[in-house]
Amino acid sequence: MRFFTLCVLLLALVGCSNQIDPGKTAEAVDVSGKLTANGKPVNNVRVVFVAIEKGQGTQANVTKNGEFKLKMVPGKYTFLIDEIEGDPASAKIADKFPQKYRTASTDRAFEVQQAGTPIELKVDY
Repeated sequence: MRFFTLCVLLLALVGCSNQIDPGKTAEAVDVSGKLTANGKPVNNVRVVFVAIEKGQGTQANVTKNGEFKLKMVPGKYTFLIDEIEGDPASAKIADKFPQKYRTASTDRAFEVQQAGTPIELKVDY
């Protein structure tokens, strides 16, 4: 139920104006990154990426050393931190983050431009 509520919230945030022009097809590129909290790598959580201007949202599980890999359509995004479903240890880690990092917000916007450009997600609280 919590995941469903999150999805509805994300759809409301993104809105209908974020659709890709049907005449243009954007291709997803390989992206890698790192999630840190207070300067230390965060493991065993899910990062949900929400498209701000165009493209589609996506998500990635953060593994060892705070690292993640995924494919993303170039564009502007924001992110939120969530638990990996069915993983109680992940829920405990995700719950440590303040509520402002558990919802999408444009004050954390970043841009994906091309493959190979690493994303550094730094969370301080």
